[in-house]
Amino acid sequence: MGFRGLHNPGNWCFLNSAVQAISSTKTTVSWIESHEEPTSRSVGRSLKELFDQLRKPSSDAYFEPLSCVDVLNSLVLNHGWSRSCHQQDVHEALILIFDAVIEESRKNAANLNIFDSSLNMDCSNEVPRFAIKRWKSRLSNFPFSSLSVSIMKCLKCNVVRKPNKVEVAHSISMYPAFAQTLPSSHVLNVEDLLKRHFDGELLTDVNCEMCSVSAGVLVNTSQRRSFRILRPPNCLMLHLNRTYWSAFGEPQKLANYVKFPIYLNIFPYMHDYFKIPSFSSNLWYKLCSVIVHLGDSNDFGHYIVYKRVEMKGKEKWICISDENVEFCSAETVLNACFYILIYERIFKSDNKGAKCSKL
Repeated sequence: MGFRGLHNPGNWCFLNSAVQAISSTKTTVSWIESHEEPTSRSVGRSLKELFDQLRKPSSDAYFEPLSCVDVLNSLVLNHGWSRSCHQQDVHEALILIFDAVIEESRKNAANLNIFDSSLNMDCSNEVPRFAIKRWKSRLSNFPFSSLSVSIMKCLKCNVVRKPNKVEVAHSISMYPAFAQTLPSSHVLNVEDLLKRHFDGELLTDVNCEMCSVSAGVLVNTSQRRSFRILRPPNCLMLHLNRTYWSAFGEPQKLANYVKFPIYLNIFPYMHDYFKIPSFSSNLWYKLCSVIVHLGDSNDFGHYIVYKRVEMKGKEKWICISDENVEFCSAETVLNACFYILIYERIFKSDNKGAKCSKL
């Protein structure tokens, strides 16, 4: 086949799946190659060397699997990771790896780039000025980095509460708490879960300054807290939190299948500042990898990853379970009960067929 797996000496499937998933995004691989710290045994350097080996197809009938040991050693020595013989969460591993390579890149201040030049964002009205300095110290041009804003709106006077809370994020975590009451055979939809996530939640008995001023007394109202994206990432990670708690206080795993597309547009979740038609065409993303947790419990199981690759000029999908690598169909991928989806942003020159190819 020519695509290599990663050796699992014991409960390393979470790390193997994380590395394989990251390697599926050309933007991230390129970023790590250009931002690695050359003077030490950094996480970036270890990932770059591993990516170089992973993306070189081989015609050999058999070859040894590669290993994440250098990546793990770099995380332990330079970033405080602790070695453990137990299974760990792949989403947490991805976030910690992202934080590590960003921290390493910040040793060179020239690596920082605050906003996409395409956004040309004016923060004077919609975003608090005091937050700008904080962004400059926290937001890099790392492909998975995005800016989101939390908005509180009074449902009585329709006034948006200020200041808005702005946060840097590397993933979007969806918590379908409502689904725990549904039968496991009920099919969910990732776009519906995204809408629920960004629509936020209804808060009651919250003081509204505008209503209080108008009434001359303190007035508590119902308010909607919603979320919107201010700066879209070049690589999008969607994390489905499948853990919920039973009536007896025990963690359970949500088993429902969630339908997801090959192509995804995040225009509906952007801040109103960017709700212009010309911008929507640059907000298409294409699926690169899918991480699946096999097993009925959150405490144990096995991670595998589906990864989109190129072979002889054609796109193929492969299923990777540590050392084992097999070809699979796109239909198999789309039927997977995912834990994490990773998409890569495509631009006008690449997304002409996005709408008609959307599944």
